[in-house]
Amino acid sequence: MYPAPKGFAATTMAIVFIGNPDQQRPLQPTDDSARIARHNHRPMENIRPMTGKTLANALLFIVGWLACVLAGHSFWLLIPGAALLIHFCYISSWAAEGKLVVSCMLVGTVLDSLMLQMGWLQVRGHEVLAPLWMMLGWALLGTTLNHALRWSARPWWRASLLGAIIGPLLYAAIMQREDVSFTAELRQGLLIVALAWAITLPLLHGFAQLYRKQHAPVRRRS
Repeated sequence: MYPAPKGFAATTMAIVFIGNPDQQRPLQPTDDSARIARHNHRPMENIRPMTGKTLANALLFIVGWLACVLAGHSFWLLIPGAALLIHFCYISSWAAEGKLVVSCMLVGTVLDSLMLQMGWLQVRGHEVLAPLWMMLGWALLGTTLNHALRWSARPWWRASLLGAIIGPLLYAAIMQREDVSFTAELRQGLLIVALAWAITLPLLHGFAQLYRKQHAPVRRRS
């Protein structure tokens, strides 16, 4: 097993989810963009400043994900469960994002389970299906796609680049657990994770966009 520097992944996550400058500083519209927006009778879709709910969303993900890494099968798993509940009750709703969170959990479970079955990743006691704490980590990631990580949705390469960076960092932190290890050399294992996440994160943003469009008519009728 090849441990990663303690605290490094958590610090990087905080920067990515909370310290994104695009969310803290709204883009200033140019005269041309304002004229086009008025012509189309639509508000300009600039990136908005980080709101209290967006900040709460980022913090819930970080706390919940760290609890997943520390948990295993202990009562710590109640923390990511509580984070999901708070998200659906306070930040969003099950009607708006339930399908997205479930889709992210299923996609991530398939990815991690495939890595287990291919022999690239080892989790003690789990040779076929990813453990529950990994599934909950993916569900928590799904809660950020319309909030703390929405800035990374477009252009697509931004999500791909972010996935290639943050994926290996998250797995490097997971490697600190005694029951988790790469069967390959650490560098090779993290390259596999980087490639997988570079493909997966844009895909998950695609799900988020699709479900937003599906939910929009329902929201207008209500």
